[in-house]
Amino acid sequence: MTAHATGFQPGERVRGTMYSSPIDLGVQVADLTGRVDFTWVVPIGVTVGLHTIEFAGEFSGTVSAQFTVQAATQAGPAGLSGTGAGVSPAAVLVTFLLIGLGAGLLRARRHLRTT
Repeated sequence: MTAHATGFQPGERVRGTMYSSPIDLGVQVADLTGRVDFTWVVPIGVTVGLHTIEFAGEFSGTVSAQFTVQAATQAGPAGLSGTGAGVSPAAVLVTFLLIGLGAGLLRARRHLRTT
């Protein structure tokens, strides 16, 4: 799974965390435009249902969005049952939109503080 967030300061360290049970996604450094990219695999055994992804910047604050983990329904190779957790493409799109919205709100909040 991949998620992108913007609105951080260039060079800012941003920690990613997936919740219900916290899964540390590590730290990325925001690029010159304030964007970070996180890529991870949803672990086998993660409960089906609603989860949250959170990006916490050292200076810019935190943004989060929710996504849904769905049970795998496709058969694997040679007709074997699929394993692991599947993520709906629509849920991923909503996640990206919510992260973008959150980053925009952070940017607007920072702009209001400086004026």
